[in-house]
Amino acid sequence: MSNPHLKAVPLEKSYRLLNHGPTVLVSAQDQENTDVMAAAWACALEFQPAKVTVVLDKSTKTRKIIENSGYFALQVPTLKQLN
Repeated sequence: MSNPHLKAVPLEKSYRLLNHGPTVLVSAQDQENTDVMAAAWACALEFQPAKVTVVLDKSTKTRKIIENSGYFALQVPTLKQLN
């Protein structure tokens, strides 16, 4: 990685980023839409294979995109991203 603000985390240890209950960004994309939202309910579900769970209200655009595409990404924002 060339970005000094990012550090690679081994997949088997990625649960450590979620166990402390941070607000995460959930992003999704399908054939027509791209969206991102903040979510406070995200946690590790399994370690092998690595799985996470998030709670998204059924009325959100992001959830509809995830249901359509079957995919989402979680980002854990850092303090340096605040500004």
